[in-house]
Amino acid sequence: MTAFRRFMYHSGGVSAVEFAIAAPVLIMMLAGIVTGWTYATQSLQMRSAVKTGANYILQGGADIAAAKNAVLLSWTNKPGDADVQVVRQCSCAGTTSACTSVCTGTGAIPNMSVIITASGSIDTPLHNLFATAKMQTSREEVIRVR
Repeated sequence: MTAFRRFMYHSGGVSAVEFAIAAPVLIMMLAGIVTGWTYATQSLQMRSAVKTGANYILQGGADIAAAKNAVLLSWTNKPGDADVQVVRQCSCAGTTSACTSVCTGTGAIPNMSVIITASGSIDTPLHNLFATAKMQTSREEVIRVR
């Protein structure tokens, strides 16, 4: 009976058991923090690149291809499936119209906007542990030119 009593009151290995219980929770928290940090960093890099294209348009740049190039060149750590769309859109009284003609009825110059949209997937650093390894994200900027 004394061997059983010694076994029941022995406290050796308690900290190892506590660590074995707490370690998976701590590892998952760390993985979540790293994943969130990576997502935020890459989203900010995408936002900065779109802002570069918007600044090109705001400073008088009219070439759509050059605006797209500016976004792609300034996008650091862009993913392999990075895509940038730059669209010029004109409207008269809320309806889409051609940018090369005046508004029918009023003869006014149509309102012109340039829409820059960047999209891509963001890799998580621990993509082997999670089923959702790639997260799709996009950023859109609308610049009213006139």
